[in-house]
Amino acid sequence: MGRSTGKNRSVNITPAPPPAMFSAKAAGWVALCLAGWLFALGGCSWKGLVQQRKEMPPSAGAWKIYEGWPFAAREAANRQQQTAQALNVPKDYILDLGGGTSIRFVLIPAGRFVMGSPDDEAEHQLRESPAHEVVLTRPYYMSAFEVTQEQYKAVCGHNPAEFKDPARPVEGVTWSDAAGFCEKLSARTGLKIALPAEAQWEFACRAGAETPFNTGRNITTDQANYDGNYSYAKGPKGEFRDSTTQAGVFAPNAFGLCDMHGNVWEWCRDWLDDNEYHVGATMAIDPAGAPQGENKVLRGGCWYLNPGFARSAYRNSLPPAMFNNQIGFRLVMEIPGVGSAQGNFDIQTKPADKGPAQPQGQPQPPSTQGSAGPFPSDGVAQNPPSDPSPRVPQPDPDPIRPPPKQPDPPVRQPVPPPVRPVSPPVAQPKNSELVFTDWPFDKDQAAQRQSRTAQALGVEPQLELDLGGGASIKLSLIPAGRFTMGSPDNEKGRRNAEGPQHQVTIARPFYMGICEITQKQYQAVAGENPSGHKNPDNPVEKVTWTNATAFCLKRSEKTGRMVRLPTEAQWEYACRAGAAGRFCYGDKDSSLSDYCWYLASAGHQTHPVAQKAANAFGLQDMHGNVWEWCSDWYTETYPTEDAADPAGPQTGTWRVVRGGAWDAAPQDCRSAVRSKFLPDKQEESYGFRIVVEAEKGKAVAPPVNPPINPPPVNPPPVATRPDDTKLNIDWTPLPPPQSRPAPPPPPPDVPKGFLELLAPSTAPASQPDTQKAGQ
Repeated sequence: MGRSTGKNRSVNITPAPPPAMFSAKAAGWVALCLAGWLFALGGCSWKGLVQQRKEMPPSAGAWKIYEGWPFAAREAANRQQQTAQALNVPKDYILDLGGGTSIRFVLIPAGRFVMGSPDDEAEHQLRESPAHEVVLTRPYYMSAFEVTQEQYKAVCGHNPAEFKDPARPVEGVTWSDAAGFCEKLSARTGLKIALPAEAQWEFACRAGAETPFNTGRNITTDQANYDGNYSYAKGPKGEFRDSTTQAGVFAPNAFGLCDMHGNVWEWCRDWLDDNEYHVGATMAIDPAGAPQGENKVLRGGCWYLNPGFARSAYRNSLPPAMFNNQIGFRLVMEIPGVGSAQGNFDIQTKPADKGPAQPQGQPQPPSTQGSAGPFPSDGVAQNPPSDPSPRVPQPDPDPIRPPPKQPDPPVRQPVPPPVRPVSPPVAQPKNSELVFTDWPFDKDQAAQRQSRTAQALGVEPQLELDLGGGASIKLSLIPAGRFTMGSPDNEKGRRNAEGPQHQVTIARPFYMGICEITQKQYQAVAGENPSGHKNPDNPVEKVTWTNATAFCLKRSEKTGRMVRLPTEAQWEYACRAGAAGRFCYGDKDSSLSDYCWYLASAGHQTHPVAQKAANAFGLQDMHGNVWEWCSDWYTETYPTEDAADPAGPQTGTWRVVRGGAWDAAPQDCRSAVRSKFLPDKQEESYGFRIVVEAEKGKAVAPPVNPPINPPPVNPPPVATRPDDTKLNIDWTPLPPPQSRPAPPPPPPDVPKGFLELLAPSTAPASQPDTQKAGQ
């Protein structure tokens, strides 16, 4: 059976009031049965999905549901014009926001199309399968451009965007922010304005095209804003603009919509359901996604990613509380008098009263009488209340990508952890513990510091914890030291939460897991494997912060060693391993695939640990694979003063995650990147690694002549760099961390080097779990 060729075949829909006893539920069953019958007639292959169909069931209004697909640009314009004439509304509608600001909407006619992508489409994803027929039964308006910063500020009173320009799309908005914009604009205008359903978005994006892009089988950076360092299907490379572009820079599609590919991701109102396409494989009528879930759908790609992510069929998703400088949105508006489409806004129990014919011009606000009722509460605008002053959610500070996947956050009050956390003990220097203060340092110096710390403590450079059942965890010794935490203002990809830069002292050495906890290791302790990407050697994921903490508690009880999640400061210090650049190896994105699994190399999944290069401390996968839980509550910015063993605030709503993941862009895998996640939520890109206190004397090998008492200040040099440059060592005891002054500069006649400081212990081996470091 061949595909229809785009001829202007249509079905006339005329009002037909149902019996009073005919419920919305019954209407849904009738539609479902009819869909199955139509599918039996026409088949569901990619080449034969859209063929001759029977007339659709009666609906309110007198518009046409066009069946020919794919169709050409001229046909798209014809359908828009014919629908506008049938409904007596304009093809282009200008919504005045006041102050010289307006939003332009274009009319999208009802019709059939094939949603998803064929298996042989380049960069096809399982989420896009199977390709299936979708019928959108009602026309709607869609904003011609992504919502701009000027428009967002006119409605919400502020501009959260990072790339400040009134004509550029607003970014840095959560799904809740975008839904709040719709609510406020609906209340102001009396119109029903919402985020698009995913099916509405793809239908409008394609504008009749069955190809990967509405531009054809390929796309160029002259047609959309994406990372031109990459190409699609061996197409040409182009320009990487490294930011958003103004709305309307690129030519519109056949429906008159701009930037449907690239620029910023666009929030849809659907919850993501990976199996949704299988459920609707016969034919879906006005699909609206899952009734609930953890992630909201994003469509269209963005300025930062390669063109494969900008395909018409590509489906992305993030938790509704996540945001970054790559995410924006556009709007759909219900046509006044037409009523709501099943699943797109709300379900009609009776046909809407179209009322008298309106003059060709601006549509009038719909009457609340005879309406199908308010929109659902999940992000679609409500009918205007008597007091039209809905609160628009404010964006969380410091956008970060992560990715990211979680439901709406609770009211931002401190959330107590459900289980007793394993808090790091008060970190005080102990006898024979070295605190190296020269930073940054190279790989040879990192190994030298590990070796000298191991000798001083009488421990091994590596530790192995037996988990039972043939599973064990290997950890690497991380020497104490000082470093600069955070990122400089000019670092590429920097986020506000990474500053201000400040000096941090890690006053006690510790062991850190060489790899992220694997599924095999987690199952040996917890007795289950919650991961979505099943493989015993892959990092465990879909573990909450609470579950990760419980894992540490069980290991502490079993081994008698203090096992816990790393503090955020410990994590960054260990990740950098002496490197002050963007990554543990330097600054270039081009080398990142040697060290981690990330968006461009991971193939949309996790990978077995220990397959990439290690950093100078011997740690692997510190960048990418999965985000890693830290023990700290998240705070928006760092303190300005220097800190010793910081452990974050004592309460909060979010827990810190670090390191990037398989679905993260390079800028979100940097050493300084900080993200946050609700501690009781799960995600396929969130895992963890552990740290263990380095206890003196717990080693096989005895120490090599460890100093027993602090020697006099400025003894003869005892350490050398690889180039044999003599170094000075200051043996002055460290004061307690909370009162420690800044270290004095070395005498003028002493070469600048690293200082190794020793001090007696003033703290017990462990502290109550409720006590934070430095308190």
